[in-house]
Amino acid sequence: YQHTEEGISMGRVGLPIVQPHPQPAWNEARTVAVVMEGEIYEYASHRAALERCGHQFASTSQPELLAHLY
Repeated sequence: YQHTEEGISMGRVGLPIVQPHPQPAWNEARTVAVVMEGEIYEYASHRAALERCGHQFASTSQPELLAHLY
């Protein structure tokens, strides 16, 4: 995967064995982008807490959670 925007390029190579995630993942304002490999423990509870605080998610991807946590 490769993404280029406003002079910034990111690349990712990996085997999506468990669950492929769309990347990069962005926060609502598109000011934070995340590219990651791995899984987030307690994903559902962290996401629920952020949604209660008003965060709006565009997908169910775990990398997007990190963008919102930042």
